[in-house]
Amino acid sequence: MDKEEALNDFIKSLRISLTSASTYFKEHPGFIKSAEDFKQKTDHLLTFLNPINIDFSANSLSMDGKALKGMQFYTELAGIFHLRKIKSLRIEIGVTLQELIDVLIVVSAPRREILRQGGVNNILDKNIRHIFIEELDYSQFLRDPAEGLDAWIYALKKSMQKNDLAQINACADSLGMVIGRAELRELLQDQGLKQDIFELLSRLKDSDKKRFDNCTRELFRNFTKYKDTLSAAQITELTFYFRQLNEEDLAGLLWQELSTDNNFDVLTMNLFSKIAGEGKEKAISSSLLNKIIDKDSLRNNPEALKRIDGLLKKSQGADIPEIYRHTMLALLEDISFDKRMLFDRSLLKTNYRFILISLLQSEESQKRLAMVAQKAGQELAAAAQEGNLDYLKTALEISQKERIKRPELKSLFDNFDKEIFATVEGLAWTDQISPDLDCLVRNISILKQDAGFYLERFFTEGKVSSYALELFFRFFPEQIGLFEQKFKERHSDTDFLFRLIQQIRKIDSRILPEILRKLFPHANELVKIEILKSMQGLSGVDKEFLFSILKEADISLKRQALVILDKSQDARDEVIRILFGIPNFLGLKNKMILQNLIAVEQSKYKAAGDYLVSLSRKIYPWNISIARKAQEILRSWNV
Repeated sequence: MDKEEALNDFIKSLRISLTSASTYFKEHPGFIKSAEDFKQKTDHLLTFLNPINIDFSANSLSMDGKALKGMQFYTELAGIFHLRKIKSLRIEIGVTLQELIDVLIVVSAPRREILRQGGVNNILDKNIRHIFIEELDYSQFLRDPAEGLDAWIYALKKSMQKNDLAQINACADSLGMVIGRAELRELLQDQGLKQDIFELLSRLKDSDKKRFDNCTRELFRNFTKYKDTLSAAQITELTFYFRQLNEEDLAGLLWQELSTDNNFDVLTMNLFSKIAGEGKEKAISSSLLNKIIDKDSLRNNPEALKRIDGLLKKSQGADIPEIYRHTMLALLEDISFDKRMLFDRSLLKTNYRFILISLLQSEESQKRLAMVAQKAGQELAAAAQEGNLDYLKTALEISQKERIKRPELKSLFDNFDKEIFATVEGLAWTDQISPDLDCLVRNISILKQDAGFYLERFFTEGKVSSYALELFFRFFPEQIGLFEQKFKERHSDTDFLFRLIQQIRKIDSRILPEILRKLFPHANELVKIEILKSMQGLSGVDKEFLFSILKEADISLKRQALVILDKSQDARDEVIRILFGIPNFLGLKNKMILQNLIAVEQSKYKAAGDYLVSLSRKIYPWNISIARKAQEILRSWNV
C-alpha cells in the first residue's frame, strides 16, 4: 500500500469513527471497533507522514500540503471540524488508542456543547501528548453576526481565560447584537448563558463602568421587546442579569431609558420597577433626582419631557409604585412643557407625516388627493429608515379603509399600497424581529420582486431572513421545487444551511412543517438533525414522516424523531412496533434491536418503559445482550 492509499484509508476511518462516536456510548463495541480500526490506519499513515497534519476550512480539508477533493465525505468531515471551531489537527508517532478515543468523543459531541464549554481544548484531558488541536482565532466570531450566540459564548470564555482585555471589551460591545438574535427561552432558562453574562458584567463593573452601563442597558432594552407578554415567573428569571446593579446604577439605567428610548411607556416602567425590586424605590428616586437636580438635562431634552408627561397621564391606576410617580412630577415641576416641545424637529416631522395620511381620509378633491398620496408616499422610505413603522402601519390601515369607502378611488389607493408594500418588502431582509414588522409583512398582498430575485439573494448572496423566506413561500408556492433544488445544490455548505434552517423555523407555523419535510431528503446528516430539532417546537406531529425515519438506520436521526414523537401518546404502539416488532429468529436481528434500544435510551423515550420491562424478562441464549440493555436503560430511568 502506498502513501496515497494510506492517506485515503485514514480519512475514511476518521469519518466512520466520528459517526460511531456520535451514535454509540463510549464503551459500546461498535465504537471501540471503529476506534481500533482508526488507530491501525493512523499508525500505518505515520510510517509515511510524521506528524500527520490536517487543516480544515468550512468546505474542504488539506493534508500533506494539498487539498483533498472529489469525495462528499471530505466536505462533510471538514464541516464537522469547522463547525466546532477547529483549524487544524496534528497526530504524532506514539499516539495511543485511548488518546484517539478521547479526541473522537469530544469532537463528536454536539457543536453547542463544545462551544458552550469554551472549545475542544477546554474539554480534552491535559495528559494527551501526541495529538494537538489548533482552534480558530476566536476574535473573528465577534465580527460575524451569523456565528450566533454559541460562538459568542465561546469567544467570551476564551478571552476571559486569556485575560484578553481587547477581546473582553469586544464581547461586551457585541452583547446587544447577540442577545437581540437569541430566543427569549434561552435567555431565561439557560443557566450557563446567564452565568457567563453575569461574570462578564462582574468584571466590567470593576474595570469599565461605561461598558457595564451599556451592557445592562442593552439587556434591559432587549427584554422590553417582550414587556407585554412576560409572566411574573419569567420576570423573576431575568432579574438575575441585574443583580449587580445597586440603587445608583438602577437610577442611571432609568434615566438613560427615559431620555433616549422612544418606546418607553407604562409597560416599560412596570418592567423596570419589577426588575429593580421592592424596597429600593426611595433610594432609586433620590438618586434619579440627584442626577438631574438642575433640570438642565430635562430642559434640553424635549423628547424625555414628552415621555415623562405621557407616563403621568397614562399611568393612573397602573402598577407603578407611587414614589416613582411623585418623582416624575417633581422632575416636571416649574418646566414649561409646551414651550419646550414647540420647535422639536423630530416631533414636527412626525406631525407632518400624520397630517398627510389624515388628509387621505378628509380630502375630497381627487387632484389634491393625488398630490397628498404622492407626498405621503415620499415619506415612506425615510420613516422606514428611522424605524418609524407606526407611520407605515397607519398609512396602510387608512388606505385600505378608504378604498372600501371610496371605490371610485381604488386605483389611487392601490398604487399607494404598492409603495407601502415595496418599502416593507425592503425591510423584510432584516434579522430584527418586531411585532410592527410582523404585522406589515403579513398584510403585504403584492410583491415588487420576482421569485428569481429571492432565490438569487438566498442561494447566491447567502442572505436569509425569516420575513423574506415567509414572503417567498407565500407568494411563490409553485417555486418550492426550485427552492428544494437550490437547497440540494448547497447540501455540503453546512454553515449556510444551518443559518437557513434557523430562519425557516421562525416562519408561519402553518406552512413550516411542510417546508421542513420537503427539505429533509436533500440535507446532509448534520442539517437533517437540525431540521428535526426545528420540528420539536411545532404543536402538531407528522407521525407518518417520523415513522419513516424510525425505519432508517441512522441512530442520531431516530433519536431526534423519538423526542418529537414523545409528545404524541397515540403514536406509542406504532413506535414500539417499528422499533421492536422485528422478527428475531435466533438473534439474527440483535444488532438492529440494540441500536433501537440505544435510540430510545438517548432520547429518553419513556413511553417504551412497559415494553422494556417485558423485554428485560425475556432472557434466552440468543438475546441476552438485548435483555441486559433493556435492564440497563430501566435502571437509568429508576424503573
